[in-house]
Amino acid sequence: MSINQLSFLSKNNRSSAVFCQTIFVVSVGVVLAACQSSPYSGTQGAGKKNPRIVAHPEKPIQTRQPIQKLTPLQGTTWQILEIKGRVASIHVERPWMQLSNQTNRIQGSTGCNPLWGEYTLGTNSALKLRGYNGRRNCAYALVQEANLLDAFDQTVTYRLDAAGLVLLDNRQNVLLRATATARPR
Repeated sequence: MSINQLSFLSKNNRSSAVFCQTIFVVSVGVVLAACQSSPYSGTQGAGKKNPRIVAHPEKPIQTRQPIQKLTPLQGTTWQILEIKGRVASIHVERPWMQLSNQTNRIQGSTGCNPLWGEYTLGTNSALKLRGYNGRRNCAYALVQEANLLDAFDQTVTYRLDAAGLVLLDNRQNVLLRATATARPR
């Protein structure tokens, strides 16, 4: 029924019709919102599934054991979810990093360029990172790369929790969040 056809209805019927139209518009909005994909849905474009994600922040690991026994800092591949309060973007691939447990080297990706560097572990979860990246030019990737390398420079400690790895500065501000993932290919 169109709005023009409602003009002959009584005042009570008009209120009912407006109410029904409002419900219809809200219902369509809810359906459309449900069709939107989540940034952690595991897709990297139309119909392409990314098998690398094995854990995400919406589904933290439920366990009574400390997370350190489940996911060690070193030797684990970490999918970077958030850098300095911003959701990490995918440019060429998902940003990731791995801290070698044998050579104190970092390897990974900024999402656009290769990432490498070195790290030092201290007592009481102290961590010092130094990272470098390649020179490929991806649209809108420079800010994320600069924030990632800056987060590395500012890191003084880390925390492992049910959601994954958290890098912190000297004031305990969160610089980076990451989750354990399968090794990229």
